[in-house]
Amino acid sequence: MKGSLTIVAVALAVAATAGAASAGGGQQWSGHRLTVETRNLFVGFDVGAVVAGRITPAQAWTNVLLSNPAGRAERWADEIAEARPDVVGLQEAALFRRGPLLDPAPATTVVFDFVQLLVDALAQRGLTYVPVATATNLEAEAPVGAPYFFDARVTDRDVLLVRADRETGRLKVLDAQAGNYATAIHIGPVTAFRGWAAADLKLHGRQVRVVDTHLEAFAEAPRLAQAAELMAGPAASDGPTILLGDFNSGPPAPLPTYNLLTSSFADVWSSVGKGVGLTCCHDDLTTAIPYDQRIDLVLGRNGVSPVSAHVIGDVPATSFPFFPSDHAGVVATVDLD
Repeated sequence: MKGSLTIVAVALAVAATAGAASAGGGQQWSGHRLTVETRNLFVGFDVGAVVAGRITPAQAWTNVLLSNPAGRAERWADEIAEARPDVVGLQEAALFRRGPLLDPAPATTVVFDFVQLLVDALAQRGLTYVPVATATNLEAEAPVGAPYFFDARVTDRDVLLVRADRETGRLKVLDAQAGNYATAIHIGPVTAFRGWAAADLKLHGRQVRVVDTHLEAFAEAPRLAQAAELMAGPAASDGPTILLGDFNSGPPAPLPTYNLLTSSFADVWSSVGKGVGLTCCHDDLTTAIPYDQRIDLVLGRNGVSPVSAHVIGDVPATSFPFFPSDHAGVVATVDLD
């Protein structure tokens, strides 16, 4: 299985908390209560349109620039600063690099690193979040013509962030891993891997595994196969387990992937969410098209008791771009029994 593996020392969260100042306000913590967030950041262009040839690489790059990754990172950070989740699962946490046009060597000059932009924006708000596991998925490089004339390289990642400041020094990272599913689709010469990022956490003596993932968007058969791999692999824990991510399956349609996942995991929104909880999708970031799908999910089992859940990022701002992503996110709080 192609994939990256990150092992995080037990002391990571403790060391990060030693001298950190906590931000003002925020959530009051009690007992074994854990708050998680799932957030698809949106890569910034329509991948399907590029694959189908409806837009050129130059048009895709223009769309990335127009999506304003740095400005959107400020919005993502505002959401996190308000919700104060312990753990954040990111999907489409893109890394964009550029290099000389038609150079056979991989492009290395970083233009946008979504994870670094977000971590830096959180630090400006007095919050310390540490990327503890990163899955490197699809990676592609292409020449970008006029008016840019360079090679552009995009790397898609799933990233698990854990809060590591004084307020949550109670939360320790025991171990973290990341990898890719064996099932993948092929787009010309590019293999479109999908992945997962997971961490085993300890909360006041209680352990919990949190797994972040992004399942295949373009076809049900590989999506269902990836879900089966997820259940048999990183999610196969006998202890409290939380799955979060963009599953590309969910209500209102009774799709096979969602049914497989919820055959043994409870959908937190179904228990405690208010309203329909739709999270997808805007064709662009400028138009308030009504959401029609609930595919960004938080699922739990083995002693994970839902407390609350709400949607974030579904209200347009007054400045461009109006939405921080083509998805809304979900924040959920659970008790570990």
